[in-house]
Amino acid sequence: MTNLDYEKNQLHYWQPYRTCGLLSKVSGNLLEAQGLSACLGELCQIHSQKYPNLLAEVIGFHNQTTLLMSLSPMHHIALGTEVIPLRRPPSLHLSDSLLGRVIDAFGHPVDNKGNLPKTRIQPLISSPPSPLSRKPVQEIFPTGIKAIDAFLTLGKGQRIGVFSEPGSGKSSLLSAIATGSQSTINVIALIGERGREVREYIEQHSVGLQQQRTIILISPAHETAPTKVIAGRAAMTIAEYFRDQGHDVLFIMDSLSRWIAALQEVALATGETLTAHHYAASVFYHVSEFIERAGNNDRGSITALYAILHYLDHPDIFTDYLKSLLDGHFFLTNQGKAFSSPPIDILSSLSRSAKKLALPHHYAAAEKLRALLKAYHEALDIIQLGAYVPGQDKNLDEAIKILPSIKNFLSQPLSSYCQLENTLKELEHLGNIESETH
Repeated sequence: MTNLDYEKNQLHYWQPYRTCGLLSKVSGNLLEAQGLSACLGELCQIHSQKYPNLLAEVIGFHNQTTLLMSLSPMHHIALGTEVIPLRRPPSLHLSDSLLGRVIDAFGHPVDNKGNLPKTRIQPLISSPPSPLSRKPVQEIFPTGIKAIDAFLTLGKGQRIGVFSEPGSGKSSLLSAIATGSQSTINVIALIGERGREVREYIEQHSVGLQQQRTIILISPAHETAPTKVIAGRAAMTIAEYFRDQGHDVLFIMDSLSRWIAALQEVALATGETLTAHHYAASVFYHVSEFIERAGNNDRGSITALYAILHYLDHPDIFTDYLKSLLDGHFFLTNQGKAFSSPPIDILSSLSRSAKKLALPHHYAAAEKLRALLKAYHEALDIIQLGAYVPGQDKNLDEAIKILPSIKNFLSQPLSSYCQLENTLKELEHLGNIESETH
């Protein structure tokens, strides 16, 4: 769509007169307006004299009152301020010009590289692919991380959650996977991150940006909850655009937990009550719909990796809910307790497509080594106390003997990308060593 086509399309929204409502209440980011004729999800402009471009989104209605949440800080506004409906939902201009750019939740560039063209405009909410149009996961997605490629084989179109406590390395792992991904278009959504970390993340992906195969969308921690919700959907809309062109897309969201928290804040602002599990009911629906938008369709693929906060001492029903929606989960653990570096807990992690994707002898080798790691893990307390006597358990003896080789195999700097062929050769070699010891 050319700029002229875009301007013609805008004529459909033109009115010879201006309709508006009046601001009647302000409570934090929650606004109420009287006399406003607007649809759920529609954008509105708060016409403050000092700040004329303040935006808000319609999130609900109560009797004759329209509820809105601000998308920008509300400064210098007063009761009676005009609220002007823009007659459109949150939307994004989509084109290949997005490649290599850093943008905000509304598609505005923040990288000082000039404006983006006003081309095809797409609403941010769309239906997931039809189940019958989804191609099965049949092709390996190499990550360059030996612990994943050997034991948790990932396929193009899978949706994976990376769970850990803060500071355990989720962001570093996802960044390394994106950096090593050479044959895909990377769409990275940084939701709720600290501004300092956003800058560092962008610098780490400068090569991908220069090669025009990476798009980074940011919504830092200081932005409002509705803006963060829009940012997540905008990033997914971009990924869908390139998937529909036949590309393989790597979609990374850091973090899904902060996006869920933003959904929760919006839901509570509309007056929703919490369920027994301390979440608003609509949050479950919106999260499942969002995750289902990723995956394969009949043209391309979106392989999605989501960073998710997980506290061992605070069980959360949403962790189990996300695991049920996703195609696999990687748990990161304390570096001192892990068999690998990066510290992926191989025994508690899962890729639902690993068995189908891996060659039979590779999968068999991985399962042999996993069984030995499990035997060692279950006897760890006895071993550390010095109470274990060699010869009591043949499998445990083999596990203790081969453990240094497994740890050496699974340890790699995040800056080091390991080719899939080399990883599988090393895995097969370790499996053969284990067989020769019997």
